[in-house]
Amino acid sequence: MAKATICLGVLIAGASLGCRTVEPTLSAARRQAIHQAIQSLFQANLAAGEARDLARLQASVDDTYQAGFMTNGRWYSTFADCLDNVRTGFDRIQRLQYQVAEQRITVLSPTTALLTARGTFSATDAQDATFDGDFLWTFVYAKIDDAWKVVHSHQSSGR
Repeated sequence: MAKATICLGVLIAGASLGCRTVEPTLSAARRQAIHQAIQSLFQANLAAGEARDLARLQASVDDTYQAGFMTNGRWYSTFADCLDNVRTGFDRIQRLQYQVAEQRITVLSPTTALLTARGTFSATDAQDATFDGDFLWTFVYAKIDDAWKVVHSHQSSGR
């Protein structure tokens, strides 16, 4: 049993060393420029979400890779399906505010980056009832046709 545990540990360690995904050859200036581009798009998407502007949200996504989108335990094979769900939610509310408590942007390559974020939201419906909650988000960005786009997201409410 101890030999099996040691072998498994060595196998996992070896595999993880071979799977380094962050591009070490990017200059600090290039990495910072990508970071700023992702931050700018994320801020624009937050504003579009708060404005419940589906067209602006849709413009920031490219579903070419068909990586799928996940929201609160539901899988959407296309962004169009995910957007239908968002539309239904937006139709029920009058106001929406996000407060990002923490976020991280990881530049993986000249054409790929991740953003993870956690925070809170507050939504108010037509009857002026307010409901608040936590969110946990992951976005995968790819540079497509010289523009950064969301190609996958995983969004959930914290528990």
